[in-house]
Amino acid sequence: MSDAPWRRQQVVGPPKPQGPPIAADIHQCPAKIDAVTQGHNHRTYVFAGEYVYQVYRDKDGLQQKSAFLITDMFPAGPRRVSAALTNHKSAVTVLIEYNVVYRFRWSKKNQRFYLARKSPQHLDRNVTFVPKLAFQWSDGNMILSDGTYFATYDAYWNVATFSGRTEDYFPGIPSGAIGLVHAGEETFIWLNNRASVIVYNMKKFRVDQEFPVRISDYVACLANYKRN
Repeated sequence: MSDAPWRRQQVVGPPKPQGPPIAADIHQCPAKIDAVTQGHNHRTYVFAGEYVYQVYRDKDGLQQKSAFLITDMFPAGPRRVSAALTNHKSAVTVLIEYNVVYRFRWSKKNQRFYLARKSPQHLDRNVTFVPKLAFQWSDGNMILSDGTYFATYDAYWNVATFSGRTEDYFPGIPSGAIGLVHAGEETFIWLNNRASVIVYNMKKFRVDQEFPVRISDYVACLANYKRN
């Protein structure tokens, strides 16, 4: 009974970070992207190796791009991320490192995330795969998937409530997708691990368009960087 989902423990978490994180040094662009999510703060977070890339438009409509170590933007979080999603109802961003789950909330004052209560935890054992894709579906459910199989997931209680084959319940989702950068009523916009933007029609459940994008054009890194 020790792993019952309703069994709660009082754990004193780490102190909240003070002040904004320091941007990472200039570095070579990654060969591929590991995970992506659009935060409740309307900023996109792209994960690759030990880095997280923040992309958003400021109040003047100008695109802002910056890079950080994951552990600076998400203190007490994982060193690498294999899947990420944001619950836009609860404003919680979830990072998964293989079978360990971290829940974070955004601090507008400090311009970084802080670890939420009951984090981290080992992923519910009923999730029998390593998540490579995570997203919030149009009905509000949180979905974890390895491409072939999926599970609906409650991050607060750390419980998988349903599972099945991805294609049976989410037809037409691109096989290489790693996360969402936009979720609208009629359109979902996915990103794959090469930074291609994939437009998915929510009415017809199919991919309408795909736009190849160079990683160096999407995030703050250099395509050809030689360290002195």
